[in-house]
Amino acid sequence: MFKSKRANILGMKTPEITKEQAISAYDGNASALARALGITPSAVYQWPDGAIDERWALKLAFVLKPAVFGPDSPEARRTPAAADATAEAAPAVPVSEAA
Repeated sequence: MFKSKRANILGMKTPEITKEQAISAYDGNASALARALGITPSAVYQWPDGAIDERWALKLAFVLKPAVFGPDSPEARRTPAAADATAEAAPAVPVSEAA
């Protein structure tokens, strides 16, 4: 069905958040992360290293920690796509030339 594990929702790519990033967002406290997600700490410890499951990534990015993982987060603004959009923006016209 999907070629990728990550869904494309309304043209937005699902954020890829690693286990390490998720735990770091809660000051390195896996139990606090588990409480926020409504799961047991054991479940968090059982996650494989690397990208976490899409449902937890979505919850972190759009509900619990949008300032850290969401589309407007500093990390998202540093992506190559964001840099390309900035580079392609119309050049600023000095006020003296605009009149």
